[in-house]
Amino acid sequence: MDRYSGLKNGLIAFLTVTGDLMALNILWFLCCLPIITIGPSTNALFTVTLKLAEGQAVPVLRTFFKAFKDNFKQSLVVGVFSVFVIFTLYADVNYILAIEGTLQKIYIVVACIVLALLLTTITYLNALIAKYNNTLKGHIINTLKLAFVSPIQTILMWVIMLLPVLMVLFVQPIILLYMGWFFILFLVSLPVYVCSIIITGVFKKFSIESENK
Repeated sequence: MDRYSGLKNGLIAFLTVTGDLMALNILWFLCCLPIITIGPSTNALFTVTLKLAEGQAVPVLRTFFKAFKDNFKQSLVVGVFSVFVIFTLYADVNYILAIEGTLQKIYIVVACIVLALLLTTITYLNALIAKYNNTLKGHIINTLKLAFVSPIQTILMWVIMLLPVLMVLFVQPIILLYMGWFFILFLVSLPVYVCSIIITGVFKKFSIESENK
């Protein structure tokens, strides 16, 4: 009986988180439509997924929009910076493909470094803003510290965040057609949730110099 109850509770918890991630993915897409709100939307997504990763029962809509409002200023700056870097990287890649030789290799190295900084910003910085009260400068310093002292977790999160992008770019169109439902429901929320689980472990391991929210 105890085993049955454990399986039942585990299934209920899994289905609950799955439903929450579906709702979060749709919320994120809708709130990103003005483009300029990508930062606040992403931060609100991290706020909810961090709570889910900690096993909390979260009212998704209320928590999402509260975080969207409360962290709007800092996350807006982070979002604008991230979008700028993404467009810059896109332009650089197009330029890299058009040249050859040593200059191309230098550009590839620089682009990889910038991409690593971007992914670190999207993960750690958003998580810190979502969970702790601090200045943006303080969050950036803590982001660099966490990335430095937990390199394995950091690299793992880079891979997780890049996987959906690589799938969209390199998977055959016919497969994307059949998997369209997955992208609509989980493309962003699932990797962010997995990263939130990793980040929660990092937060528990290292003390953060700021006040808990």
